[in-house]
Amino acid sequence: LHAEVLPVSGSGLADLDQARLTDYLGRVLSDEVPATDADWHSRLCGLGFMTERADGPPVCTIAGTVLFAHRPRRLLRQAGVRWMAFAGNDLDYQALDDTVLDAPLVGLWSRSAQGQVFRAQPGLVEQLLERTGPFLSTESAELAENLRRERHWHYPPEALREALLNALVHRDWTCPGEVELVRFGDRPGCGVRGHAGPPPTHAAGGGSTQWTIQQIPNRSVTLPKYAPQNMSCSGIDTVPPSARPWNSRAASARLSGYRLRWTWLPVVP
Repeated sequence: LHAEVLPVSGSGLADLDQARLTDYLGRVLSDEVPATDADWHSRLCGLGFMTERADGPPVCTIAGTVLFAHRPRRLLRQAGVRWMAFAGNDLDYQALDDTVLDAPLVGLWSRSAQGQVFRAQPGLVEQLLERTGPFLSTESAELAENLRRERHWHYPPEALREALLNALVHRDWTCPGEVELVRFGDRPGCGVRGHAGPPPTHAAGGGSTQWTIQQIPNRSVTLPKYAPQNMSCSGIDTVPPSARPWNSRAASARLSGYRLRWTWLPVVP
């Protein structure tokens, strides 16, 4: 079962951000941008972002919704990422920050008058890292060069980004619940939790433990075109490759039922 191509009930072409789709087809794929709704339906069905139905116009697939919908959670409640930060050691009502971010995975890119490509709007992961910055990093007390304060991350941001993308790309979208990023205060650690689907096959390889989890073709093909990540493997490492230059023992993963959790201890590169 390829859950990413399942239809999302009540969705349609208007629910997808045409600016993001136009940039993806025109700039990233160097493809002709459709001119009519019928052409859009045909092209997006071919890419797996929409799917035909017998009793009406095509509807969005899970992949199309997660990647390009204006508000994915309005159509798919398990989309988005929940972020929580606590001063103490447990989940309680006195959270320092608690929100669910709702945005497409693909950011909006534009071109300036000088022809430079820039990100006009961040995607979901970029929004999350911006939101969590004050809780996962500190700024130096003294001004550095160019009168700017240096930011020191307690956790490798590249590894956080990679773990979040893996959790979103590889997750089982038929399971309810969002991907979660949680930070505790008393207990030094930061965790990402995602739904891994049916109990995966356990295997050892490359000196680290891996869980073989089915890859989501549409998203694992689309996202690297914007920001290449290590998403081509069939397994998910306990230590994301981008975390190893910091401290390979600072990260761990634990499989509990259908949920896979990564945990990092704060480290200094």
